[in-house]
Amino acid sequence: MTKRTLAAAAAALALTACATPGQVAQGPSTATAALGETVRIGDTNLVPLALVEDSRCPATVQCIHAGTVRLQLRLDEPAGSRTATIALGQPIAAGASWLHLTAACPNRTTPAAIPNSRYRFRFALLPREITPELADDCE
Repeated sequence: MTKRTLAAAAAALALTACATPGQVAQGPSTATAALGETVRIGDTNLVPLALVEDSRCPATVQCIHAGTVRLQLRLDEPAGSRTATIALGQPIAAGASWLHLTAACPNRTTPAAIPNSRYRFRFALLPREITPELADDCE
């Protein structure tokens, strides 16, 4: 991969933020989805089924570790359907690519639980040689 390709991938990921659910961005295969919503990313349909964990440290709290978000999803790939659990910064195999959970919005600002209806999840499907940066902005 060239530096130009990596820069283009990073720029496209930054532009996707946590936009309107179901929105598919231009460039690398990216999508933003709400729980229960089907989106297409590359040649795969995915549905976030359930929030398994949101242990991210709220902005108003001092934490020992940053925490994570884990999400159960259904993947409908050309080879068949399966369920999987994905976490921020821990991609899962999807064909010849990696599926990344790059953001979970909104960010936690207080220890109070976030209603499931407010969550938006950003995904990126990238060749295995590209690793996206996690986004902490939900604008």
